[in-house]
Amino acid sequence: MPKMCDQRTVGVLVTNERGQTLLIRRGTAPSGFAPVAGHADLDTAGDHSALATLADVATAEVSEEVGLDVTTLSATSVTERWIPTWCRRTRPAGVTESGHFWTVYTATATGSLRPDPRETQGAGWYTKAEMQRLAARTAAFAIGRLSVREWEQHPGLEPVWCLLGCELRIVTLAPRFHSAIRNLAQMAT
Repeated sequence: MPKMCDQRTVGVLVTNERGQTLLIRRGTAPSGFAPVAGHADLDTAGDHSALATLADVATAEVSEEVGLDVTTLSATSVTERWIPTWCRRTRPAGVTESGHFWTVYTATATGSLRPDPRETQGAGWYTKAEMQRLAARTAAFAIGRLSVREWEQHPGLEPVWCLLGCELRIVTLAPRFHSAIRNLAQMAT
């Protein structure tokens, strides 16, 4: 039975002592590099239905996807917003728009990276400059300067994270790219 989309996603910007951000290379569509994230599933029969809060989900996602233990998690989210995005899960009956209400936290964590091979193609720590290069690659793909094959071989930042990254001033992209990236976020890349 396919999983139902609860249209709530929790993202976690995990940073280390050098100011680098943890990114995974997604193992499932949509392709790209992204911080740890996942469906909330608090009020469904999903993966996190036994958890009480979105902060609990954030902590669980970090452990599940990369094997780290969260040591600090922001007391409140750094952003909360609706973003129309593609989802591989089934939409609930009567829901016509595909998308997610994103809640993003910041965190620090300890332990050794142990990326889940089912959910990732690896994980690592990225500087702001490296994240900016990944965002620029996404922008190039969004406006047709990269083929699907080129994107699949060397993806950039997952489109939704380009949008969130710009909002949070983690990356900077000219406004002329935003619309194309929003459109890309609604497709299974």
